[in-house]
Amino acid sequence: MWLDVNENGVQDAGEKGVAGVVVNLFGCDGVPLDTTTTDTAGHYGFAKMLPGCYVVQFVPPATIQFTKPGIGSAETDSNADANTGRAVSVTLVDGQADPTIDAGVFLKPAVRPGTAPTSVPAVTAGRLPRTGSSTYRSVVAAGLLGEIGALFLFINSRRKKLI
Repeated sequence: MWLDVNENGVQDAGEKGVAGVVVNLFGCDGVPLDTTTTDTAGHYGFAKMLPGCYVVQFVPPATIQFTKPGIGSAETDSNADANTGRAVSVTLVDGQADPTIDAGVFLKPAVRPGTAPTSVPAVTAGRLPRTGSSTYRSVVAAGLLGEIGALFLFINSRRKKLI
């Protein structure tokens, strides 16, 4: 399992493995046989594989999705179906292993570093757009109205004394 940084479906030089992803092994008849997780380099393995037909399924966390499958060579492509996480079936003979069955993934747009959800207003010309009333302005306005009212009462009371 590797992080396809440029989302091109090919494991390019420098693209690192993804650790802690669940990998399920099924027989071609759909019967679950084993489960493991990827290591810090994104590698996984199943011990004591007998000759037979197998299907590998990758189960990434909800924050990532599969890249395009089947692009590039067997050593650099992603084998996981974008919807199911399952690779095509592989038939192994005695003593054989197939280390090319892997999956490329990338971060879903909402969780990419440096991106904001679409509901956040864009910054224009160095200023944030106004999105609601200002509590500070409301408090200042109420205070000014209170001061004006007090001044009016004071003036009225002075006028009554002079009359």
